[in-house]
Amino acid sequence: MYEMAYLRLMIKKLFLFLCIVAYASVAVRAGEPALGESTSQTQAPSGVEFGSGSLEQMLGQAGDEQRLLLVELYATWCRPCRIMERTFADSSVGNYVNDNFVAVRYDVDQYEGGRVSQIYGISSIPTCLLLDSEGNLVGKLVGAVTPTAFVQNMQRLVANIKK
Repeated sequence: MYEMAYLRLMIKKLFLFLCIVAYASVAVRAGEPALGESTSQTQAPSGVEFGSGSLEQMLGQAGDEQRLLLVELYATWCRPCRIMERTFADSSVGNYVNDNFVAVRYDVDQYEGGRVSQIYGISSIPTCLLLDSEGNLVGKLVGAVTPTAFVQNMQRLVANIKK
């Protein structure tokens, strides 16, 4: 009888512990902004400054500025995309991207993001595309990476384009 009472007590404690852990997890996530919920379409000043507009508008801007267009494709439910959000908020990434590219990001679950994904045959996210002003794909980076790796990969892609 003592063993049954002890077992019930332990089960109740385990249940209580799991409830506390579940509540804490929800509370932490509740404070986490959804992907793309920053102050507007633009990240913090030290990070990448994403423009807004259709693919065609952004290609026009890239052509006017004689730069490549960096397109990030993401989804709000994608955990690796959240890693990339932190990568894009990094000042070294912001400095590199803002100095060298016109940048835009599209949610693949929204019209423009879905359309861009379809045009370029994107099957996984996060994906970063490098496009020339004509819309030709000249480079692609798939998956989440650290800020240092992102800059190195972009530099490598740009160097291969110039060859």
